[in-house]
Amino acid sequence: MCEVTSSNFFELFPLIIQLIDKSCFLAIDTEFSSIDTFSSSIKSVKQFYEQRSNFVKQITIFQFGLAIFSKTSDQQKYDVNIYNFYLNPTSIHPIDVKYLIQSSSIKFLSEYNFDFNKCFYSGISFVNQTQEQILLNQNKIFN
Repeated sequence: MCEVTSSNFFELFPLIIQLIDKSCFLAIDTEFSSIDTFSSSIKSVKQFYEQRSNFVKQITIFQFGLAIFSKTSDQQKYDVNIYNFYLNPTSIHPIDVKYLIQSSSIKFLSEYNFDFNKCFYSGISFVNQTQEQILLNQNKIFN
């Protein structure tokens, strides 16, 4: 397993893309600042997606896990490369993200030794599409 932070992201990114291009399949895992409960009234995949999507827009992702699976040379087994990306929303004026944090989520992450210092001090900066457009309009970032 490899931890990806702001200090090694650009070094590892080309290799990760290369592994993805040659992969058979991928698996992802995420760690968020809050956990939503599933509604038992969901009747369709579309409803499920809409509920999840609306909830996730309100919270913050702390970590993105990526497992990249490739067949071995004998085609009988798989090799797996695992990367954990520590994330931290960017703070570039006028963007200053507020965190919605649920105590049970933080307790859960703490119990499993999630490294909050690594997340907040070394996490990879990111913006969502709306924030990106604001920054582009103010010439704060380049395409």
